[in-house]
Amino acid sequence: MSDRFGLMHGDFYAHNVLIGRTHITTNTTTSADNGGNAGQQLLRSRALLSDFGSSFFYEKFGDHEDNTKALCLAGMEVRAWAILSLENVNFFMKSKERLNKHDQHIILKQLPKELLNLLTKTVAPQNPQSRPRFSDIVMQLEGMMA
Repeated sequence: MSDRFGLMHGDFYAHNVLIGRTHITTNTTTSADNGGNAGQQLLRSRALLSDFGSSFFYEKFGDHEDNTKALCLAGMEVRAWAILSLENVNFFMKSKERLNKHDQHIILKQLPKELLNLLTKTVAPQNPQSRPRFSDIVMQLEGMMA
């Protein structure tokens, strides 16, 4: 958000993330021997960041590196996101024993070491200006999913 709009959420915590689940039926056709049409049930989850009560807009001047305040605010927001993401990873890894084999495979497949390294490197720097920008993180995440 901060990269694109100059918007600081200011309250990036799990209690402000709404989770919605949708059951999706795929259109898989089987042979008549197997009873005709059949669909596979999938569960899709989506997350929505809510509670913008602490949010505010700040001046953002494109990609000019001399915009110290904007870079610091964006760096603080990126760190909060990375901490929340690491907490989620930790929760899922502790919960995997309670999941069926299919869900375990999905979680472990979607949590590559590169993601953990990205999150750790995002949290580590003490100087907010030296943290990656959200746009850089999105590009890295898209590369992991390709």
